[in-house]
Amino acid sequence: MNTIEQIRKGMCGILAIGNHAQTLQSVLDFDFLAGKKEPSIVAIVGGTRTAQKFFFGEKEILIPCFADISLVPDASRAKVRWMLNTSSGRRAYESTMAFFEAFPKALGGHIFAENVPEKHATELIARFGKKYLIAGPSGVGLCVAGHLKLGVVGGTDMAQLEAAKLATPGSVAVVSTSGGMTNELIRAVAGAGHRVSFALSIGGDRFPILSLTEVLKLAQEDFATKRIVYFGELGGTDEYEIVEALEKRALTKPIVCYIAGIIDEAFDEHMQFGHAKALVARKDESTRAKRAGSAL
Repeated sequence: MNTIEQIRKGMCGILAIGNHAQTLQSVLDFDFLAGKKEPSIVAIVGGTRTAQKFFFGEKEILIPCFADISLVPDASRAKVRWMLNTSSGRRAYESTMAFFEAFPKALGGHIFAENVPEKHATELIARFGKKYLIAGPSGVGLCVAGHLKLGVVGGTDMAQLEAAKLATPGSVAVVSTSGGMTNELIRAVAGAGHRVSFALSIGGDRFPILSLTEVLKLAQEDFATKRIVYFGELGGTDEYEIVEALEKRALTKPIVCYIAGIIDEAFDEHMQFGHAKALVARKDESTRAKRAGSAL
């Protein structure tokens, strides 16, 4: 798997799968704010158009569109290192497989869709989990400040991106399974006068491609990251991975964590809160148990 520093030094060409115009425009706005000379989105796969109009700063640009990955020309292929997959949950597996088969030297990607079938998600983990850096399914994506934005991480319009200060690299890593809270944490970090080194939404589906342990390892090995901010919730056992990493000294950088969901105790039975994983199935998955057992 690639490190964050390798991303900073590498090519950032993106192949978009599925034409979600607002998401793609937010990537182009980030590119412009970061001072890039050309957009990072190389081509779009999906639909029947030959090109799609977007803005790059005040200038209108056309990004070529293709009906199939196999039709992307060699000149464009040479620039592609990342996948931004906004196709539906049912189509995410097939399109992701097609991308990495066509671009085996890619660095990673983001799967935006939620409710990807568990069979599909677990197979993607088995095939690509250790080789590529893939955010999702079900999240806002990945951002390496000043270098790469995959998805709606940090916001969907210019004003949100400016408030998040993502065009300026910083020293705080932001991590969460929740897409919305990833963006809230980015804004909180910027509002406190700091800057983000990288932000990654692991994904709210039950089987995300990346584990929390793997993301913590990225933060630990990144020379620019000096501290970590994490938002957790009820359900699953991810937060215990933080404790294990701290106890084993695999994680030595300061980390601030908040675990949400204590309101679950107000109900007669455990409730589902948004994400597929945000449901208490065992006692150690409750917010109170995590807060007490991990001393976070």
